Amino acid sequence: MAIQILNENSFTILGMERLYVHQLSHLPIIHHDPFDRMLISTALVEEMRLVTADQSIRKYDVSQVW
Repeated sequence: MAIQILNENSFTILGMERLYVHQLSHLPIIHHDPFDRMLISTALVEEMRLVTADQSIRKYDVSQVW
């Protein structure tokens, strides 16, 4: 069911890429949650927008909505 919803809405599942980890190593330590930092890194590499209300993420130079 979940895969069907993803497919119907043109979502793409991304894996862990070396470029994301490389970008992660260059992020300033503003946010201390490793999962959120990886989301930021991935969004930067893929030139994606993050949907977040997290004020710590807002301190990064990443495109955001909300």
